[in-house]
Amino acid sequence: MLTLVTAALIPAEAGPRAGEDLGAWITEAFSSVEEAFETTWEKAFEKSWRETFDEGIDDEVKSRFKETFRVSFEDTFKTAFEEAWGEAAEHVEHLEEHGAWNADGEFDADKTEWKDTLTFEEAADGLNALDLSTVNGAIDIQGVDDETVRIVAHRVVRSTDEAKGAVYREEFRPILTREDGTLVVKTHYHDNGKQTPKHIKEAKMAYEVRLPSRFVVAAKTVNGEVRVVGTRDDATLHTVNGTLTFETDESVSGGVHGKTVNGDITVRAAGLGDHSQLETVNGGIHVTAGGHFGGGLHAKTLNGDVNLTVPGDAAFDLRGKVGMHGSIRTAWGRPEGKRRMFGSSYETAVNGGGDDVRLETFNGSVEVDTAN
Repeated sequence: MLTLVTAALIPAEAGPRAGEDLGAWITEAFSSVEEAFETTWEKAFEKSWRETFDEGIDDEVKSRFKETFRVSFEDTFKTAFEEAWGEAAEHVEHLEEHGAWNADGEFDADKTEWKDTLTFEEAADGLNALDLSTVNGAIDIQGVDDETVRIVAHRVVRSTDEAKGAVYREEFRPILTREDGTLVVKTHYHDNGKQTPKHIKEAKMAYEVRLPSRFVVAAKTVNGEVRVVGTRDDATLHTVNGTLTFETDESVSGGVHGKTVNGDITVRAAGLGDHSQLETVNGGIHVTAGGHFGGGLHAKTLNGDVNLTVPGDAAFDLRGKVGMHGSIRTAWGRPEGKRRMFGSSYETAVNGGGDDVRLETFNGSVEVDTAN
């Protein structure tokens, strides 16, 4: 049985419950993150190992790789959760909400499931950046030739208890504030970052955004892909379980920074500025830069290939590492390598040298090609 719901979502009080200290709230939220990490990382490692390596690999190699995997997984996994909860906590504690959301959705009584579309739209006057984060849901951002910001949040809540689910849904919503030239969107959870109530079977908030292509963008989630298309300034993309994609037909004046645990990273731009950093644990990294390539790139994965395509006249110092089963190939020949205990390192000056380009993989290959 479907019931349609249409309403204006007016800003309401958010943050820690009355009488609850913000620091204690964040500490409790982080302890649940610790529990989630400890029950997740080893399963992810065993799955990755089985899919990547043949049987019979030396135990010492596996032990070393396992520790490297754990450190990388922990850094990305816990950082993503802590940033999501911590930033949201401070955000809603100290700032007043900005604007209002229009809600249009439906309720399925048979499934005890709510599906809503929440929409926010306003002129981009005085704005030059977006900072958006959620925990469970994909993020899709598109830069357009328009001076309007339009944000659509897709909310799904499914519960075993209609009354409790309805209460949870009311507080599970986007919180939007304005900090100088930045529009900040955080997802507020009824459970305040603690263990999700047992009656909640699903709580997802995915976002679609259209904004001026000149915007600086920061987009973070934990479960879901992050995709940014058509912007031309600094971009920061973070997730734990999902792919990261940044694509534009324009030159990027700043850098692209991306980090995930389980997923590929793809960056394609007409030109790529300096100081881009890309990192994944299970996945490949694929970077294509047209006309201008400023160097200053660091791309690193544990399981996967690293592919870089640049203009034929690009000048940079190429450095990096591959594992014992990996290889390095470039359009300018194979660079000089030095053997290490678990692989080799390499370095060479391309077209006279320039800024550092570091490409690293533990299990995979590195390829550098030219676009012309």
